[in-house]
Amino acid sequence: MNTESILWMGDIEPWMNEEIIMKSFLDNNIKPKSIKMIKDKRLNLLRNYCFINFDNMIEANQAIIQLNDKKIPNTNINFKLNWANQNSEGCRNLYVGNLPPEVDYIELYSLFKSKYPSVHHASIITERGVSKGFGFVYFIDKDDYDKCLKEMDGFIFHNNALRVKERKKKNEEKNEDKNMEEKIMTESEEKKSLSFVE
Repeated sequence: MNTESILWMGDIEPWMNEEIIMKSFLDNNIKPKSIKMIKDKRLNLLRNYCFINFDNMIEANQAIIQLNDKKIPNTNINFKLNWANQNSEGCRNLYVGNLPPEVDYIELYSLFKSKYPSVHHASIITERGVSKGFGFVYFIDKDDYDKCLKEMDGFIFHNNALRVKERKKKNEEKNEDKNMEEKIMTESEEKKSLSFVE
């Protein structure tokens, strides 16, 4: 099984089975190869997530772009899709900014894959179907990741200089926000002290 083309699907309701999930994709003209439901052996119940297998990475990526956070037909539930192994050990991702609006995920993937063989997939962040001008490129090999980080920042693509940098983890971003808050509070206290002395 090609792990590059497997998606994780979450927030599955207890009444949803393989047939219902498969139909939800087919109703959107997306054709998975197979669906694997996950069972809790201890409780003998299905878990609230499953894995969707596609023929290739491009079809899987298209499913994410087209369906993620959209309503599942005839329900009040949204598709919750992600790459099955993007958080696995060794899978790293880089932020790519200053992307022209016409660049799609296939072109972004093709650019980086042509230079770094271990590129796993690419995604572009959109809002209502329009690119927000940045995305992420995912690597399996650390050497390719490090090389790309050094070589691709400032690379001219569609007349734009790309901004390529490490993607921060959410908890790091929160820590940065907290540190900034503390810095502002400290500066504020120092100003109060100075004005009191004056």
